[in-house]
Amino acid sequence: DAVVKSTLLNHPVTDFGYRVECNGKSMFFTGDHEPWYNIYDREDEGYEEFQAMIDEKQRHMDDFLRDVDVLIVDCSYTAAEYPQKKGLCHGTFAGAIALARRAGAKKLVCTHHEPTRSDDDLERVFAETLQQCEVGAGDPPIVLALEGMEIEL
Repeated sequence: DAVVKSTLLNHPVTDFGYRVECNGKSMFFTGDHEPWYNIYDREDEGYEEFQAMIDEKQRHMDDFLRDVDVLIVDCSYTAAEYPQKKGLCHGTFAGAIALARRAGAKKLVCTHHEPTRSDDDLERVFAETLQQCEVGAGDPPIVLALEGMEIEL
């Protein structure tokens, strides 16, 4: 009885995110995804037009995810690491939190962790990000994906 819908994500090879709905519950999984960013500097001629395209893509994704019960997002990097990783096709913890907030997700699961990070380092940067993003009572539960994790909807 499940309905699966897909949407194109930002990745150099064709990559889809999937929304699965069943019995009134829903989840979305991004796989590899780096939020769209403007390739032009603000003062460049093509900046405004390119930004309008990015904004439209982001609006589509936000609407596609609207009110999802569980949002599972690629969160490889911290905001501080991202400038050196930009273009490697993975997102940040802060970006995933912003996405969950915009879309009204009921739970955020951060996955696709940086493979060079130890478990202790991962937990540390995750806690730091929650603090930096001022995650509070108005936010959905935000957790790290763990091997073998099961989520009941």
